[in-house]
Amino acid sequence: MNYFGDLLYIKFKLSLLHYIIWIFCIKFCFIFMVLLLSWLYMQLYFLIELKTFYIILKKYKKLVFYGLLCFLYFLFPPDLLLQLPILILNIVLIEVFYFYICLIIQNTTSDKYANNTTTFKKIKKV
Repeated sequence: MNYFGDLLYIKFKLSLLHYIIWIFCIKFCFIFMVLLLSWLYMQLYFLIELKTFYIILKKYKKLVFYGLLCFLYFLFPPDLLLQLPILILNIVLIEVFYFYICLIIQNTTSDKYANNTTTFKKIKKV
């Protein structure tokens, strides 16, 4: 019976230093990710033309989806109930972002021809 009592005995050690280091690592990783994402946003928004960004996104949409999905899977724990909503949210966000880029390009190109009433001539049969 003493053997089973030793199995249920759990020794724990309060390691406050490890906990503080872990909190600081999480904090600095989060700050780094926020700064990196804001820097990427600024680069994409100010330095790349919208049509070029559309062409890149159209060509590499699956690769962007897969890269973002792998990044989010490394970031969050491997729980199936958490990974399925991440997958669905990733699909929805990529498609909404692609639709938003297409909508902006369509609205900017249609403003050029706003004063024209018709763009096609009617052809009469002889």
